[in-house]
Amino acid sequence: MRQPPHYKLLCCWLVGLLCCGLSGYVRATVVSDRLQQLLDNRARQPLAGQAELTFIIESSAPRPTIQAAIHSVAGKLRYSHDRRYEVRMLPGPVQQLLARLPADAVARLPYPHATTATVSLGVSTSGAADMQTLGQDGSGIKIGVIDLGFGSLASSQNNGELPLTGYGLTVTDYTGSGTGDTSHGTNVAEIVHDMAPGAELYLAKINTELELQQALTDMIATGVQVINHSVAWFGAAFYDGTGPLCDITNTAGNSGVLWVNAAGNYRNQHYLGTFTDTDADGRHEFAAGQNSNSVTLTYKKTYTFILNWDAYPTTSVDYDLYLYSGDPDAGGTVVASSRNAQSGHGQN
Repeated sequence: MRQPPHYKLLCCWLVGLLCCGLSGYVRATVVSDRLQQLLDNRARQPLAGQAELTFIIESSAPRPTIQAAIHSVAGKLRYSHDRRYEVRMLPGPVQQLLARLPADAVARLPYPHATTATVSLGVSTSGAADMQTLGQDGSGIKIGVIDLGFGSLASSQNNGELPLTGYGLTVTDYTGSGTGDTSHGTNVAEIVHDMAPGAELYLAKINTELELQQALTDMIATGVQVINHSVAWFGAAFYDGTGPLCDITNTAGNSGVLWVNAAGNYRNQHYLGTFTDTDADGRHEFAAGQNSNSVTLTYKKTYTFILNWDAYPTTSVDYDLYLYSGDPDAGGTVVASSRNAQSGHGQN
């Protein structure tokens, strides 16, 4: 990692698609390296049967300009907020769209995110049963659960773990791909229902930050008073209370909605430190005389490595990230790297 020593670094590794680096742009319209890598991979696949691609465009140009460019290549503008636009389209015409966007446009994949296991011990541990005995069971309250999927929802309803749809429960799919995929959201909703069995539940499946924003907007309009979002997001900011995800939660708070979010689940999968280079070799020192940090990977699993630093929302500070097989100072070989220059145009 190369850069002056006054910026803090944060690096995390997560199970997922191997993709190093948050930034790196390849054309006049700024394209993140994650999106460009995906486009390059899709270009090598047969056209028949290719799935649509969802990505984000950021631009300060007027909305009609962005909308016209998207529609000119048969793209679908699904959601928009402020200067961000969620687009879904086949991979083939994406390069045409990028060529038609304004000069300040940034195109990127949605921020990565993940959930963790859910265990329902809340009622006994918190003493909620006593409150329910006193009649405080959430009646008259609307609670939202925004999550990445509600698989096995019907089974949960049939088993009496959740109310029937339309009878105390409403579910909305903002992804366009159905409410399933993972049962994490269903498990979270079951916990909420255990704690507040009288509350009316609003479930929303999302996959991008724009879908998250739309789900929040709709829940505010419906009168939801509490929202649970047991999802961790990565690469959106430096985890210091700023950035687009925090802007969304602030919107909830400013509208009188109590936002409850998972936090800390990935603490042991992060490294955090201030860039240090006492020997002036251009490499970060994780410890005295140590220019690398070891990570044990499991065979046949893929991993995502994210390098993040406290220079948002735009930066010309340029770090490089290298993944080695073996000690880089003892014959290790580079497996992957992110060396794209940070130009100050945008993030991710």
